[in-house]
Amino acid sequence: MAGLSDGFGVEGIRQLVALPLPEEEKGLLALSLQQLTILADQEETLHAEWARAAEERTDVRLLMTIPGVDYFSALAIVAEVGDIGQFPTNTQLSSLSGVVPRADNSGAKVSQHRSVKRGDIVLKRVLCIAGPGMLRSKPETTLKRFYTKKAKTIGAAKAQVAAARKLACAIWYMLGHDEPYRDADSELSNRRVTRMERAATSAAALPTARDLESVREKLTGRAGALERLAREDACVS
Repeated sequence: MAGLSDGFGVEGIRQLVALPLPEEEKGLLALSLQQLTILADQEETLHAEWARAAEERTDVRLLMTIPGVDYFSALAIVAEVGDIGQFPTNTQLSSLSGVVPRADNSGAKVSQHRSVKRGDIVLKRVLCIAGPGMLRSKPETTLKRFYTKKAKTIGAAKAQVAAARKLACAIWYMLGHDEPYRDADSELSNRRVTRMERAATSAAALPTARDLESVREKLTGRAGALERLAREDACVS
């Protein structure tokens, strides 16, 4: 399957199924693809649930005005930040995000280190991912100009963290003042909202308590298989 950018895209799966394999290996391949289908269905269902939760939150919609932040990233941000009122300054939110440089202060001497303070891993990752997303956006933004300038002097990796800190400050202001992103692209934001609304209706709802009872009945007669899986998992871990 050389030349394919996505081995699990439409063409990749078509070529995979068409491979000249022995019958027993084709059976194993079918079993693996069935498992992959189950995982894909579950992933779509979870994304639909996240989209439904995001639809109802004004803070999520505010954050989605930031180029590079979709409903999933915005929902992760508000989940990790919680009440913005608990952060009197933007520096405190930046510190939680783990994007503030370490410093050892002794009298009038300040020693700056290359590393940054440890913070909320999820929040830091979301901010660092959002930064490159903003750089790929067509509109020229303040953060885009900031990163480009910093990258020339301190390198791309450090500039990414510096941009993430600046983004954390913007988020603090947006949530605290209930305002959209200053350099928002309304057309891009509207497309993002449309994708969120489409995702919210694209998959079935999460299983209910009745579905759980149905699963229990199906598994009742398969205790042996479940025990074997548990033993195999214990050996691997």
